[in-house]
Amino acid sequence: MKAEELLRKYAAGERDFSGMDLQGINLAKANLVEANFKGSNLTGANLREVILHEACLEDANLSEADLIGADLINANLKRANLSQVNLRGACLRGVAGDHANLEGANLKFADLSSSDWENVNLTNANLEGANLCFTNLQNAELAGVNLSYAILISTNFKGVTKFGELFLDEWALPTCNACIDHIIGPDGTVDKYARFNYF
Repeated sequence: MKAEELLRKYAAGERDFSGMDLQGINLAKANLVEANFKGSNLTGANLREVILHEACLEDANLSEADLIGADLINANLKRANLSQVNLRGACLRGVAGDHANLEGANLKFADLSSSDWENVNLTNANLEGANLCFTNLQNAELAGVNLSYAILISTNFKGVTKFGELFLDEWALPTCNACIDHIIGPDGTVDKYARFNYF
C-alpha cells in the first residue's frame, strides 16, 4: 500500500493496517493515533516525527526504520522488531514493549519514562541521555548498552545480568556519568544512594 492510500483511508476512519507489507513507506509527520499495525512490515520506513499515540505495533517489523522525534506515547510495541531503528529524541512514555528487540537501536535523548520493557533486548543500544525514570527493564539484555548521561531514577533492573560498561564490582560503582537514584538492582534490592554525576 502506498502512503497516500494509507493516509486517505486513515482520514476516512480506517484504523486497521495490520499484517501489511509497508516496507520503506514514507509516513513522516503523519498523525496516526490509535492505528493498528500489528504484524506489519515497516522495515526501513520513514516514520520521522510521526504521531502514534496508543498505536498497536505488536509483532511489527520496524528494523532500520527512521523514528527520529516520533511520538509513541502509550503505544504497544510488544515483541516488535526494532533492531537498528533510529529513535533519537523519540517519546516512548508509557509504552508496553516487553520482549521487543532493540538491538543496536539509537535511543539517544529518548523519553522512556514509565514504560514497560521487561525482557527487552537492548544489546549495543545507545541510550545516551535517555530518560529512564520509573522504567521497567526487568530481565533486560543490556550487554554493550550505552547509558552515559541517562536519567536512572526508580529504574527497575531486577534480573539483569549484563550491563556493558555501566557498572563495576557487581553493580556497586557506576562508571558512567549518569543521574542515578533509588534504582532497583539486579538482585531486587533497592539502591537508594543518589549519584547525580553530570550536574
